Amino acid sequence: MKTVTLNLTPELHTFLESKVRSGEFPSVDEVIQHAIEEMRRDEGEWSPEVLAYYRREVGRGVRQARAGQLAEFTAEDIIAQGRARLARESDA
Repeated sequence: MKTVTLNLTPELHTFLESKVRSGEFPSVDEVIQHAIEEMRRDEGEWSPEVLAYYRREVGRGVRQARAGQLAEFTAEDIIAQGRARLARESDA
């Protein structure tokens, strides 16, 4: 394992120590390693392909809205659609 020296603000240092004192982590090193692992995992969820997909979909929605292609719906409508989809998928 590689050793790294970090310069932290007093607030960050206090935060890290509080995670150890609470028993959530055995050491400050473990808190930092966990945070970095979470950051790596999160970056994987937002790959260039995923971002491109969302950009396309948002762009499509904006174009539809500008063209007046809007749909009226309520939260109840969305819930009913979701339940219907779940029912279809569980039957399959």
